[in-house]
Amino acid sequence: MSQALTEAGASTIALLDLKQDLGDEAAAKLYSITDIPVQFYKVHVRDAKAVTEVMAQISHRTWLP
Repeated sequence: MSQALTEAGASTIALLDLKQDLGDEAAAKLYSITDIPVQFYKVHVRDAKAVTEVMAQISHRTWLP
């Protein structure tokens, strides 16, 4: 899905998941394919409060255009 978003014009990608090693690997692979900034955030996506907190962090990141 993330690769399709970049093909549709997304300029940055934030990946959210619970598994740090797989997330880091996916972020690196997606960056190597798309050459756009990709950041991984470790969060349990079923935890609405945790996701809201991560989204607040993402919205303040300097790597976003």
